[in-house]
Amino acid sequence: MGRDVNFLYGTFLDLSAPYSARLHCLQSFLKFDEVYGHRMLREWIQMQFSTLYTKLRSANTFVGFCLLSLLPSLALASVVLFSKSSKDGYNKSDITVTHILFATTAVIEFSPFWLPHLLGLFVSRCISDEISMGDMVYTWQDMVSQHNIMVFFDRKEVPSSLMKLPGFSYISDRINKHRCIWHEPAAQQISVLVRQLAEDGWKAYIRGPATYRRFNNLRGEQTLWKHDLMRQLGGSLGLPFDECVLIWHIAADLCSRCTTNTSDIIPSRRNSEIISNHMIYLLFVCPEMLMVGTRQDLFMIACDQIEHMIKDELLPSLDEGSIAQRIYGDERGDDDLMEKAPMISNACKLAEALIGLNDEGKMWEVIQGVWVEMLCYSASRCRGYEHAKSLAHGGEFLTNVWLLWSCMGMETLPDKIHSFGIPGRPEPQPDEEHTPAAAAAAAASG
Repeated sequence: MGRDVNFLYGTFLDLSAPYSARLHCLQSFLKFDEVYGHRMLREWIQMQFSTLYTKLRSANTFVGFCLLSLLPSLALASVVLFSKSSKDGYNKSDITVTHILFATTAVIEFSPFWLPHLLGLFVSRCISDEISMGDMVYTWQDMVSQHNIMVFFDRKEVPSSLMKLPGFSYISDRINKHRCIWHEPAAQQISVLVRQLAEDGWKAYIRGPATYRRFNNLRGEQTLWKHDLMRQLGGSLGLPFDECVLIWHIAADLCSRCTTNTSDIIPSRRNSEIISNHMIYLLFVCPEMLMVGTRQDLFMIACDQIEHMIKDELLPSLDEGSIAQRIYGDERGDDDLMEKAPMISNACKLAEALIGLNDEGKMWEVIQGVWVEMLCYSASRCRGYEHAKSLAHGGEFLTNVWLLWSCMGMETLPDKIHSFGIPGRPEPQPDEEHTPAAAAAAAASG
């Protein structure tokens, strides 16, 4: 797998990979089952983090190894020499600060020798304690970041007079944004859905270069065509991608809160909720990862439109479920209010069409299929630089999806740019049945 690891490292550098390299990586990755494949992705991401943010890469060279071996000795020698040197005439405070700096430097330089062992003992103790209690231990790579517009709207705090000042408004916005974030240990189960989508694409959809590129541009159309719902729901996919994500998130939330609770009976419902909340998290918190040009203010615009639909005096008494019920039930028939809230109106119409299928199992299967396609569409259009940057503060689940999509032989953003940038090579004409424009036209004619 050495060749494949080098190929994956290149993706973080936004390097385009030839089709032959993607095919070789696909053939190698398909030898792994779903569980082992997910574990390999975690290891590759961890190796990339070590390469970018630790001294591991320097230690692999002779000169780097010598320097890394010498630096701790120099740091320790500095501490000893400074302790034994004469300090007459120097300020005591300066001497104390210098002692602290030298000692801290020595501890940092020696940390590679003792910190891993300490962490290993700590983790093994925690794991044994957790296993004894019958619980599982999760790392950040098992987590999927979550956000939800109804939760945010319900918990959003009204800024005080101090927070309204220009210098404090930014702090208030960040507090409101990050106080509603939570994490679900669902990375592996969502990765299984992504892998299944790619495998189904190779088996049933891709027949050549044109269909290969069309498949990489799908963001829900395949699911709607599969269930013969393009006429009813296709118009929602003809919008800009960030708006499409927002509308489908609100619609999925309305379907979840306005139907019977069958999360344990229908796995696709739980998967849909997790992916939906993750996509809206990317839209609001990490818009640069969702897609280049994402409009972060769409989230707050949608919140303002929800506020237009609900009378102010009722807000303190409404919880998340009541807000959704009021939007979908009491207010969606008010044409005047719906004109003031076009995105909420579109989401209500989409939710009404989904609930109108009168088959909850099929409804959640459709929602899950669309969300998985949107997730892959977003991951393949995020720059490798953004994925590498996110590793510095813990990483995002979208990086797992991005690497998995690449390992399954699909295109990433550099591949898309370079494949259409070859002089004299015409861009393949898309299948008219699978374009967002055709979806919107079909919905209008229906």
